Amino acid sequence: MPEKSNLDQIVGNAVTRALDNCLPELQQHLVRTLLAELPAHVAALSSAGNEGAANAAENGTPDLLRHVAAVQTGSTQREILRTLLDGVENYCGRCVLFVVKSGASTGWQGRGFENNDEIKDFEIDVRSGLAADAMQT
Repeated sequence: MPEKSNLDQIVGNAVTRALDNCLPELQQHLVRTLLAELPAHVAALSSAGNEGAANAAENGTPDLLRHVAAVQTGSTQREILRTLLDGVENYCGRCVLFVVKSGASTGWQGRGFENNDEIKDFEIDVRSGLAADAMQT
């Protein structure tokens, strides 16, 4: 019979592998379940006289929920950021994402600009001014 610490390690590794296999499916199930429940909740609020919820239901809440779900199901940073940017693009004329790494903020991708590729050469100084305030708060 294996030692207790050896047995703990074997069981721990087996549980980790099982969870690694199940987590993506569980995540998708949770997103689908929540998306199914949210429209019903918004409808209930609007029938109770909540004007904000009624406006949200009329102004594209299902689309917004679909975009949020798409971001939630992303598995890599690149996929999540691209999905987020694609979703935001539906609600504004121009948008850009900056990535902050090692104290520097660099343009990642943009949409709706004359030359979207130039965003990648744009940097924001996050050590002073409004950008510094935003980073600190």
